[in-house]
Amino acid sequence: MAYCMYLRKSRADKDYENSSTEAILNRHEKALLELAQNNNYKISQIFREVVSGETLSQRPEMQKLLAQVENNMYDGVLVMEVERLARGNSVDQGIIAQAFKYSNTLIITPTKVYDPQNEFDEEYFEFGLFMSRREYKTINRRLNAGRLASCKEGKFVGSITPYGYSKEKLKNQKGYKLVPDLEESKVLKLIFELYTNSMGIRNICKYLDSLGIKPRNSQNWSTSTIRDILKNPVYTGKILWHKTYSTKTTKDGIVKSKRHRNKDNFYTFNGIHSPLISDDIFQKAQNILLQNSHTPVNNLLLKNSFAGILYCNLCGKAIVRRLVNNKYQYLMCNNPNCQNNTTDLKIIENRILNVIENYFNYTIFPTTFEKEDNSNELFYINKEINKLKLQLNNIFNLLEQKVYSEETFLERKQLLEKNIEILTLQKGKFENNANKTNPIDTPVTILELYNKLNDIKSKNQLLQNIFSKIYYSKIDNNIEITIYSKIPIK
Repeated sequence: MAYCMYLRKSRADKDYENSSTEAILNRHEKALLELAQNNNYKISQIFREVVSGETLSQRPEMQKLLAQVENNMYDGVLVMEVERLARGNSVDQGIIAQAFKYSNTLIITPTKVYDPQNEFDEEYFEFGLFMSRREYKTINRRLNAGRLASCKEGKFVGSITPYGYSKEKLKNQKGYKLVPDLEESKVLKLIFELYTNSMGIRNICKYLDSLGIKPRNSQNWSTSTIRDILKNPVYTGKILWHKTYSTKTTKDGIVKSKRHRNKDNFYTFNGIHSPLISDDIFQKAQNILLQNSHTPVNNLLLKNSFAGILYCNLCGKAIVRRLVNNKYQYLMCNNPNCQNNTTDLKIIENRILNVIENYFNYTIFPTTFEKEDNSNELFYINKEINKLKLQLNNIFNLLEQKVYSEETFLERKQLLEKNIEILTLQKGKFENNANKTNPIDTPVTILELYNKLNDIKSKNQLLQNIFSKIYYSKIDNNIEITIYSKIPIK
């Protein structure tokens, strides 16, 4: 007769926070091995679940165990409590209950042996799973309430500290507080000093890399890392709660979790840690960020005919379009550490059009374009307008609470109203263009079609039908272009 063992750490363990997963599993293994020896259970395999997962899809060892149970490989499974098997939803609990019932596999705990074929044991087992799920929800609510209470007291409840800080245990009480890290705090202050004295984020990345200063988890600084640092009010002595949140979706029977940034509905509390940046410097950085931010419409209306096609020949990153002085268009590598030089968009466009003319200049019969569906763009524009109006309303509250000075309030109000005006105008353009169709209805070459198309989106669609990827590099004045086509060379 073959038996196996399933080990999994639970929040119900009294020393959950103070002991490692490995230590708890070792203690449970010792107790179950003693149980097996006393009852002559021959253990052929031990499943150790070291990851934390609410659903079966997140617990690989449980998936392996169920597969073997369904194949009648064991007479029984040893576990500390039935609750260790599942705290997932009713679907997961049903899968586990059926697997043990239909395979006639016993569930053996130190206090009781459950026989799924026995009506009373089956009922007790299913009730145990139901209660474990309820307990899981209760513990989660209690933990979240405890974390929120700690945040209100100014304590740090996260697992990863913000750059510039480490954490230390509070004396004679529960919880942790942030303490400045000697080396990182110097870099943090340097970042704010550089940014508030007119150095751009990309140049800050390059400057820190040139000094040999590395971020925590990579070899080079990225613009997103610097931007996140500049936006984080924790450096002024604040503690944030609910700044990120998770949503779950189901695809092909698998539950997937995705984290989002909560831009509006989060809480800010005064922390007990020492600020690294003054309120004035932090606010100055926020004003610069707001002035340099792009209105969301730039993401909705395509401005680059090479979007999704053009990549760097040196590092493989995407090539992005940048507008200089609101007039000149340039292409540059999205990697701030890449040596690829910025190039005038027209130069690259002409090079690629020459390739089309010489190698892919087929005569084609373009079909009349259907009315363009702008519903998606209009949805996001309306969503962004509503969000900006909410932010506009919030700054009045911040003025009343004296968080904003009158000067800061007027500056923010002007910028928000300007962005709302821009989005409203763009909304009108989308609505006006919704019924337009492309007038081209005669045979043309690919090059002629490209030149006749009057919107970037249509040009981009045409190029994506010809090329899978285009790589370019510019070192000094030497430009190299490598093209991968979807259609044969003519």
